Amino acid sequence: MAAEGAFTLTDQDIRSSFDYDTGHHHYKGTAVDVISTYQKDAVEAKKWYDKLQHIVDDYAAPEWAAAAVARQGSLYDSLRTGLYETRPPALIMFDKKTEKLLKMAETSDNPDLQEKADAARTNVQNAWRDKREKELNSADEIMVDRYANSVMLARRYNVSNPSVVRAIQRLAFFTDVIGEAKLAQYGGRVKDLNYTPGMFLRIRPGLDTAPEANGMASPLPALPQ
Repeated sequence: MAAEGAFTLTDQDIRSSFDYDTGHHHYKGTAVDVISTYQKDAVEAKKWYDKLQHIVDDYAAPEWAAAAVARQGSLYDSLRTGLYETRPPALIMFDKKTEKLLKMAETSDNPDLQEKADAARTNVQNAWRDKREKELNSADEIMVDRYANSVMLARRYNVSNPSVVRAIQRLAFFTDVIGEAKLAQYGGRVKDLNYTPGMFLRIRPGLDTAPEANGMASPLPALPQ
């Protein structure tokens, strides 16, 4: 009961102040501003991570340990989702002053200025993509590790919890988003999980069993006599 109470309070605090689904990490501004804000949010995520880790370490409660580990994964799920979804018009590459100067150069009759403006845009766009990809990969690694560990713990102790169920659903979703290769790499490190390709797609809850196709057309409805 103590573990459940500690988890419930922490879960509520995270939901109200951190989760992407409750309006957080919807980034906007220049690429530099977005990355700066994201990194500050990552520092906050680590504080919540540590608080959840205390629930794992301080209570002998397998269900709530699994839930807390899954919730650790959700912190980095929120972070990476916010960064992944940051696109124009919320995202701008340059501030107004720089954008004005670039447009003046691009519309000038000076080929040298035009070339420099084009190079400036290309360099900033490439830097944004590279930095974004680096941050996403870092968040993905922690997210998958925590989600997968929660699944392993739930299996080991034969427990179930909504946070673990959501972890499986998110891992199934990310199988397509980040790719099987990365998921296998990160999930394969989790001891006793015994990861196999497509694992989370197969075990995700809510799967409907589709009838096997037999190549025959469905019969027409019978006409009333």
